[in-house]
Amino acid sequence: MDESVFTKQYYSKYTEEDKEVWKTLFNKQWDFLNSTMVASRWFYDGVNELKLNGNEIPKFSEVNKILSKKGWKIKAVNGIVDDGDFFECLRTKVFPVTTWIRSKENIDYLEEPDMFHDLFGHVPFLVHQSFLNFLERLGNHAKPIFESKDKERQYQMSRFYWYTIEFGLIKRKPNVFDIYGAGILSSNEETKKVMSSESEKKPFKHEILAERFTKSELQSFYAYINKDIKFINKLGLNII
Repeated sequence: MDESVFTKQYYSKYTEEDKEVWKTLFNKQWDFLNSTMVASRWFYDGVNELKLNGNEIPKFSEVNKILSKKGWKIKAVNGIVDDGDFFECLRTKVFPVTTWIRSKENIDYLEEPDMFHDLFGHVPFLVHQSFLNFLERLGNHAKPIFESKDKERQYQMSRFYWYTIEFGLIKRKPNVFDIYGAGILSSNEETKKVMSSESEKKPFKHEILAERFTKSELQSFYAYINKDIKFINKLGLNII
């Protein structure tokens, strides 16, 4: 793995605009998710346990004091990590989190994940052992795939992650879905689209891995699994 992907969180360098953007994003989305209760209960538990709030940008060191009890940690990166390196991080119980935050001009949507996406959307789930077990299994499964030259299986791994951890839903009962995908939870527009009865929702099946995804616009559909968040111990990796 290329260790140069890692950096440090230079906390003192965050500007007043950075702090204002974080506050605006956090308060808007947290208030919305609290009022609608459309997220997985694990998300709400995680935000509260990590004491995330809109008043201050989280310090990675403080987050790691809690995650270290689970044997995991977040590590700062400058931007998008290569898929092979990303899955290797998961295998070694590390979740990469970027340190930059979007500008006011791009506050509603951006293609590349920033710190708000990573910290608000992903990290709350890292306090739950079953979720961590799944991520580690995913990393272990990915290792031989990314060491091979099988590009199609590598793409399938990336799509598997995209349609579950990034944009996944849980079907709790007919026409009622809980959100666990970080790409949805960190986007007010994406959340509202999911809540719309007009949004397309597909059961997560092998065929999903043939679907191309886009990062430049809202998703055209969302994949869901049935039952509750306990799926994380049950969702098989044999399909990839």
